[in-house]
Amino acid sequence: MTGSVRIFPQLTSAEEEEILSECERIDAAAGTPILHKGEGGGDLYIVESGLFKVYEETPGDDFVLALLNPGDVFGELSFLDGSPRSASVRAQSDGSLLRLSRGDFPRLVLKNPYTATRLLFSLASIVSARLRKADEALADLAWGQQDASCEELHRIAAEMHRAVFQELTGLDGD
Repeated sequence: MTGSVRIFPQLTSAEEEEILSECERIDAAAGTPILHKGEGGGDLYIVESGLFKVYEETPGDDFVLALLNPGDVFGELSFLDGSPRSASVRAQSDGSLLRLSRGDFPRLVLKNPYTATRLLFSLASIVSARLRKADEALADLAWGQQDASCEELHRIAAEMHRAVFQELTGLDGD
């Protein structure tokens, strides 16, 4: 990858270059689907240029999970565990990707086990950061719902207070 964008900051430049040399370059025109949720695969993708959308297909429109820029990585979950894709990805603009095949990873392990191990730790760090962000979003959502529930309870209590006040006094409580 050209430029100063570091993909795996935990790795040295030489280690990163060694990993990138194992990648295949893929050009993608705007609108090109890259991955579909639920499909098999295990390749890791690195955004070299352009903008890519990670999304869930929903009735009417896509629910955007993330927008990925140069240096961002996707496909790490399937790369690590071989499970089906957890989301879909589409090119939002013309761009290019670097693809590291899960099937080719053993060659990197044999060639340089230290670098391969450090790559796995880097991917684990990426997954951990995304999981923490998802946990925070879930907590915010839960607290937001709790706040909304409290507001609704306060509104209902105020209405009940007005109704009881009116019933007892015959006056409007406002």
